[in-house]
Amino acid sequence: MGKLPPKSFVHEMNTTIMPVRGRFLSNKEANESAHNFALQADQFFPATGCLSKELPGLSWPFYHNAYFTLELCLKSYLLAQGVKYDDVRGIRHDLHKALNKAKQLGLRLGVSTLVEKVVMDASQYYEDHEFRYCANGKWELPSPEVLFSFLQVAYRATTGNSPRLPAHVRSSALVTELHAK
Repeated sequence: MGKLPPKSFVHEMNTTIMPVRGRFLSNKEANESAHNFALQADQFFPATGCLSKELPGLSWPFYHNAYFTLELCLKSYLLAQGVKYDDVRGIRHDLHKALNKAKQLGLRLGVSTLVEKVVMDASQYYEDHEFRYCANGKWELPSPEVLFSFLQVAYRATTGNSPRLPAHVRSSALVTELHAK
């Protein structure tokens, strides 16, 4: 067996989630909370914007991250509305099912039905993992601009857009620009 890398090569992530109730959650409770899904969306949303703006030629990572962020947003919303974690988990990567359930619980995105249809029709490729594993073929996809605009609306509507990111990340130029649009 090989030698372990020096400690400087290891990055340990140690986070604790304390929701509004004022008590710290166990790891299991925290990972199954709406707040956790929103925290994850907070990190993937600006990363997706960065891929769109700074690396426009990397389309597969952009589309995969955009739809993954949408999944996190919708699941955060569902959990915040009282849907049980096991039911949310049962949705898996079916964004149509997640969006329809969220709408039943009151989510209003305020986007045109055409934009929603184009974005959601292409979500099938995400559900089938084609953004991860397929490089050859023909896909009908929304433009990155349309998808990211839809994602911005969904992000704000589902996560409440509260400042969960650390201050130094929130104040970065890209994150500030993405939240201003």
